Amino acid sequence: MWLRQYRVLIGGSRVATKRYASSHIKRHPSTSAVREVPTPLVFLSARSWDPNSDMGMRHLASWFPERGYTTIEIDVDVESLNDDSTMWGSYEPIYPELGSQIRLADAPWPPVLFARSAGSLIAQTYISSNPSTGLCLISPPFSNADVQNVRMTTRVDYTFEPKFPIAILDETERLAKLQAHHRLLQFNSPWVSALPVNTLGGQEMVNILERWLDDIGV
Repeated sequence: MWLRQYRVLIGGSRVATKRYASSHIKRHPSTSAVREVPTPLVFLSARSWDPNSDMGMRHLASWFPERGYTTIEIDVDVESLNDDSTMWGSYEPIYPELGSQIRLADAPWPPVLFARSAGSLIAQTYISSNPSTGLCLISPPFSNADVQNVRMTTRVDYTFEPKFPIAILDETERLAKLQAHHRLLQFNSPWVSALPVNTLGGQEMVNILERWLDDIGV
């Protein structure tokens, strides 16, 4: 039996609960925003697994409340979820943990889920069994082998089809390679958008993500 603790942070304050060492920070829409958007935005990372999954997520989760969005910044502690020898190499305990954090944050609506690098693997596993208003993968890996610290031994076959808004965002050169290899971009689906940026991070990326949210009606 696992007996760990969550570090749950809500509005900057820390609330002790139980199980694991994952965490979330929930930010409410700014009172100065011209509108309040009912659909929350979830920004996923897995720092213990891949530090790159966290890059820029805090900035995005802090910026969008100024535009009227509720944001939930979630870090899933993959290492603690997979330290049991009977579970190591399995995705099985990971995506329910993401769902638990979303429920703890009291999300009122299926969120738009943002994930970067190895976090994209968790996001796609979660989406296969859970509802979502949209999915945005930022610089996703081509496969598990492309992420240095991923030690999963089980094969993951994503079962969802792109019949809801999906965006894949990356620097222009790498996005061209993703268009040739990434599963979601092979469907040629009108639901899937390829979003090129000059540089990951910065205001250009924020503006492109905001336009995508407008385009999908969020």
